Amino acid sequence: MRKKNPVSDIIDAFGGVRPMAAALGEPYPNIVQSWQKLGRIPHYRKPQIVESAKAAGKVLPTDAMRRIFPDRASA
Repeated sequence: MRKKNPVSDIIDAFGGVRPMAAALGEPYPNIVQSWQKLGRIPHYRKPQIVESAKAAGKVLPTDAMRRIFPDRASA
């Protein structure tokens, strides 16, 4: 069985690719779909994702968020 990537878990929390794109105000759902295929989301999108989920009443999977956006400890 193939393990689901954490980006898919985040997208699923929004209800799919198109609903996540709409929540983010992203006019091109293929952008979100490319994140899913690549298994990563640009780090600068994290605040937008968190705020969009909060505004939509969605609960983001904590484990997936930690895997995609690990805390970067300052040296």
